[in-house]
Amino acid sequence: MMTLPITPDSPVINFGLGLTSVTVQAGTPVTVWQHTLYNTGAFNFILSAPGTIQQISPYEYTVTSNVPGTYSLSLSVVPSDKRNSLISNSLTLTVQ
Repeated sequence: MMTLPITPDSPVINFGLGLTSVTVQAGTPVTVWQHTLYNTGAFNFILSAPGTIQQISPYEYTVTSNVPGTYSLSLSVVPSDKRNSLISNSLTLTVQ
């Protein structure tokens, strides 16, 4: 019988309640939630977003941007051995 290695699922992120796009005023913080569970000792988490990013936990981030525009946000989950990063879905943040 052949066994296959377990491969982790790609991360799923949103702005809460499943929202994948939001519009905010410049300087207004928004929360990004990561919903896929990982062993935090075996993975590093990198959120790509404009402005200031505050990591509350590997599963919660606050993003504040002061520059108007429309931005795409995503999260990379990088194994400690640096192989095969997992990339999340994209979120759209519009800053007015």
